Amino acid sequence: MSIRRAPLGLLLVHPALALALGCSGGAMTSDSAGSATTQGSGFTTTSTSASGSSSGGTSSGESEGSSSAASTGSTDASASAGTSGSSGDATATSTSTGDLSAGSSSTGEPCDPNEDICCLMEGQIPPHKLLDDFLAAYPATATAAVTGVPAATVQELAAAWVATPRASVHASTGINMGRQGTLAYWLVHMLPFVTGRLDAEGGNLKSDGFYPNAKAGAGDPERGYVDTEFGRLRRGSLPGTLLSHAVLDSEQPLKALIVVAGNPLLSIAGEDRLRKAFEQLELLVVIDIYPSATSEYAHVMLPSTDMYERDDLNIVNIGTSARPFAQYTPAVVAPQAERRPEWWIAHRLLQEMGRPSLFDGLAEGEEPDPWGKWRHMLERGSGVQFSALQAGEVAVLPEPEPGTFYDRQVHTADGRVDCYPPVFGPAIERCHELFAEAAARPAGELLLIHQRDPWMHNSWFANLPRMKKGGRTTNPLRMHPDDAARHGLADGATVQVASDHGEIDATVEVVDDLMPGVVSMVHGWGHAASPRLRVAAADPGANPNALLPVGPGSYEPLSSQAHMTGIPVRVRGLAPTG
Repeated sequence: MSIRRAPLGLLLVHPALALALGCSGGAMTSDSAGSATTQGSGFTTTSTSASGSSSGGTSSGESEGSSSAASTGSTDASASAGTSGSSGDATATSTSTGDLSAGSSSTGEPCDPNEDICCLMEGQIPPHKLLDDFLAAYPATATAAVTGVPAATVQELAAAWVATPRASVHASTGINMGRQGTLAYWLVHMLPFVTGRLDAEGGNLKSDGFYPNAKAGAGDPERGYVDTEFGRLRRGSLPGTLLSHAVLDSEQPLKALIVVAGNPLLSIAGEDRLRKAFEQLELLVVIDIYPSATSEYAHVMLPSTDMYERDDLNIVNIGTSARPFAQYTPAVVAPQAERRPEWWIAHRLLQEMGRPSLFDGLAEGEEPDPWGKWRHMLERGSGVQFSALQAGEVAVLPEPEPGTFYDRQVHTADGRVDCYPPVFGPAIERCHELFAEAAARPAGELLLIHQRDPWMHNSWFANLPRMKKGGRTTNPLRMHPDDAARHGLADGATVQVASDHGEIDATVEVVDDLMPGVVSMVHGWGHAASPRLRVAAADPGANPNALLPVGPGSYEPLSSQAHMTGIPVRVRGLAPTG
């Protein structure tokens, strides 16, 4: 089966989007003024600009660095095809000489739904019409006031994308922390799909790595959600911002918790509630290589092996490598003291609880094999023998091949790309509401974004003296000079940062690499209440996650990703203390 893709037209760019779809083949031309024309049999779209879309982020199983597209049954994101209208000085015109009636293509000729992506079945609303309805409210002129990205910049990017013979788009984890994460990823994936850069040389390609995993996303997306006492949630994924509620407010409260290589007390919103929740747990087990603020509440702390003390397989690059490979690395040194691999600890706990484990049926002195599942995946997925990898061989696998995506990766029930999944309906309505809310924000309001630096990997390095050298003793509130001047603040000023959810004290650092209206802080700090972490407690910094929302409404409904960026905050200077 093959699915014909739309020829080049307008494009989607974050934070603004414009699409023009013509089917049955066509040619794209771009003139020097930046307008683009897509010409196909009976369908012509001419545009001089781009219409916009609001932005956000997701944690819908997307790996950082992945390059796929669409709701093809292989991911939770979707790609779509549509005709974009716009308003203001963003203009678009389209004409069609064909009759888009039931069972006809964009040319008006009879078509096979299994062959033509634009073939319409009786009573079906064209996916591009649904998309067009969504986009109509977001011309670049409207999004500019909300995003701070001028309409001319969006239009320039749109023209450049259309005029470039080969182009690909990449979205990292930054956008998955907003309130519209899944939609943002959906729109990002639509860009190569609609403009013919998906599954094309020089465009976006999906890598299988050593095990094709597209079928894992097959099925009805609606079945991925379940009604709970906290509302409708994504199945199997309790939002972190509901953790304290599951302990303190549930009809059947959580009584035991195992934390593996994490520090939820500081990395999740609602630190005060989490402290109360951890005190109420009957059992808290922490498995880690470092002590943390969370481990101070642990009833049991178990030391795990570090990266040099355990065997490894490059599992995380499945689907993310342009040149995929499989490599096994044995432990470099023996574990110190009583350190054990995380899998070993987990299965020993299962064994003691009388549950099935890798230790079942072993003779005395025999060690379990943790690699059975991966041995099967390697051999079945790519014909690689795990024993060869253990012997030191590195298996370099075939690179993604253009022209194979639609035949190999689409696993929807009807074998076609779902361009506009019904499960997105409530999220799209919510998008309109959030955009109206953002457009009505008072002038001068500040939005907090999270920042990372190489000296604080999440919160793991907080207690290491070497990471505090060079004056790195706190995490300042970084502000644009215009905002600092408007608040009467200078470098080193002490301020209170408050949101509707909490407040913290911080020190100001004036910088020119932020947009006006945006402030940022490095997360992972805030160890004032962790006295046993002597280095961290001596220079505790502030925990910006205390400013984040918790409870119902604090996460993106489609993905359960916590809302962690774009938080409205208020800043006021504090008088110096004697």
